[in-house]
Amino acid sequence: MLHALDRAGFACCFAQDEILQTHSAQNGELQSAFIHGVYVLTQQWTVDAGVRFSKFDKDYSHQPRGWRQSNRVIPSKRNFIGKHTWEEATPTLGVSYRVDNEAMIYLRYSTGYLPGGYDENALSVDTAQPTDSQTSDSWEIGMNSEGMDDALRLNMSYFQIDHDDKIEQYPILR
Repeated sequence: MLHALDRAGFACCFAQDEILQTHSAQNGELQSAFIHGVYVLTQQWTVDAGVRFSKFDKDYSHQPRGWRQSNRVIPSKRNFIGKHTWEEATPTLGVSYRVDNEAMIYLRYSTGYLPGGYDENALSVDTAQPTDSQTSDSWEIGMNSEGMDDALRLNMSYFQIDHDDKIEQYPILR
């Protein structure tokens, strides 16, 4: 109802300042390299390790067209054009133990990475700055087994992932 009154010209009484239109564009390029190795300690114990190197370049432009303040339009004077690079090395490490010829248990740790970005809902140049990357730590414990003369395979695992610097976007309320 308040939105309808706002459109009917009673904006001075009900409407908050709001942006009329925004044009935003993001383009990115990801380059990554991964190395992984396995070392057999004994017939039962195996260790593996790896690391991924990632580089993410992003170009961003954010151009607010104008603001409606009460019942008048104020053109936006500032556009934001940015370029940012995020780099991250994300390791993984695992150990496995072969219980017998039909079963193996394992434990694995790895890190994950989601490059930062820009908020396309930013209302000003000051809030259109790049965000930090999101990272995660992941633990997995599991078992792989075969039985019934290799006619049955059973794999089980439990994961736990902890996110740091989680990137979330909140809608603009109108």
